Amino acid sequence: MVRTAVMTVALVTVFSGGQVHAQTPRTPIDFSDLLKVSEGKRLLDKAANEMQKYALGNEGVATVKSANAKSMTFDWKTGRPASGSVTVVFDLHHRHRLMAERELVIATPFGKVNRRIPEIYAFDCHTEVHVEYDLKEDRGRARIAHGRLAIPLVPTFDWELWVNFEFGSK
Repeated sequence: MVRTAVMTVALVTVFSGGQVHAQTPRTPIDFSDLLKVSEGKRLLDKAANEMQKYALGNEGVATVKSANAKSMTFDWKTGRPASGSVTVVFDLHHRHRLMAERELVIATPFGKVNRRIPEIYAFDCHTEVHVEYDLKEDRGRARIAHGRLAIPLVPTFDWELWVNFEFGSK
């Protein structure tokens, strides 16, 4: 999904305004914010919708927090990205609501009393998933967890868990 978004953003940028240039640039190009390109934003939103199935709870959502591309070069014949790296940060919002907010009306001898009962959540937290993708190698990695380890008598240290992935046709 990230690869498709980057390719489309690159094609839209290279062939801006519907005019096809005779030759695509061979020098590396950096895109500091892929969310500012409308086609890139559309494809990144589609990737976030795919990522949403990993958000926990009955109200979990996923959004793209940031996306950039570095050292992008293009194949001059096809106009497709040939090399470069893309970094996307997804925000997974894990939220499980047990009870919605509601109004409670109590009848008393002095009249009706309205009370608001607040929403009740089992959990409500955010997780950032960093995805780095190398276009030339057609593989990437994602940081799915991180934290700090503190065990008595052992120095405290930060840790990260990265998962490698590739889009090969195996």
